[in-house]
Amino acid sequence: MICRGKADTANDVYVSIRSENKPGLYITANEDLSVTLEQESVISEELELRQTFHTVMGLDDESGISFESAAYPGYYLAIVDDVLTLTGGSGNATFYVTDVEY
Repeated sequence: MICRGKADTANDVYVSIRSENKPGLYITANEDLSVTLEQESVISEELELRQTFHTVMGLDDESGISFESAAYPGYYLAIVDDVLTLTGGSGNATFYVTDVEY
């Protein structure tokens, strides 16, 4: 589920991605460029930033969107070898979103 960015709730281009079937878990960018699901229970500015993504026009297809890490600018969510990770834009970095919660 796409929702307002935890690190910037006022700007619609920043989003956080919450697990639909496991409430309270958010996609989180890690320093090693891995992506994990983490609880929102331990709130810190650093964690909120790692759980926030800047939406941009799709890198692979302009009809979709790509998610640039707010914590690690220049790195985007992508699927590489069936694993969600952060890349410099390589791999499948374009997504087609249908469920947004604002």
